[in-house]
Amino acid sequence: MVDLRETEPGTVLTNETFIDISLEGIELEALTFEHCAFHGCQFSSVKARALSFRHCRFYDADRETACTFRFARLKDCEFTECDLTLSDFSRSQLYQCRFHQCQLSGAQFSHCTNQHVLTASVTMHELSLTDCNLAYADLSGSGLKETDFSGSRLSHAQLDRADLTEAVLTDCEMHEVSGEDLVLRGADLRGATLGGLDVRLIDMTDVQIQVEQAAVLLDTIGVKVR
Repeated sequence: MVDLRETEPGTVLTNETFIDISLEGIELEALTFEHCAFHGCQFSSVKARALSFRHCRFYDADRETACTFRFARLKDCEFTECDLTLSDFSRSQLYQCRFHQCQLSGAQFSHCTNQHVLTASVTMHELSLTDCNLAYADLSGSGLKETDFSGSRLSHAQLDRADLTEAVLTDCEMHEVSGEDLVLRGADLRGATLGGLDVRLIDMTDVQIQVEQAAVLLDTIGVKVR
């Protein structure tokens, strides 16, 4: 099995399997993984930049175990068509990361952020989770301003106290999400399914929605649009 602690930047790894390895606290840079499997691996507190994961599996269905990225600091990392079921990204920093067409059902993103502090007065926000399955994921308390979730499934997700200010949620499935004290200020919700979203618990100042969506939101609080 390849020792990632000694792998040089620029290396491309294909069809490798990593089992129960711990990379806690190490630094990784400019590595590409294609069709690799990670079973029960620990990426906690990893500091990583420019990693690319394509068609990789981070969930072991036989053992029902996932990988953890708790407290990781990931910058400019890409996950494309990966199985990250039940993976734990809680309290991680995911600046300029891109998840596309990934399986993230039940994943933990609680209290994670997408921010990068440049100066005391300037903070950048950038993250995309597009066309992903985030059903039953936990994003409670997360700070994900300006995140692009377009086309993703967020049904039954936990969004309590999450800050999704100016996020892009176009064409997302958002029915039956838990959203107490959720902030959606300035978010784009056009085309999203919003059944069960209680507007009384959410900051929806300046959100963008379509007329038919307004009727759905009002119906949840007992207002009928004729």
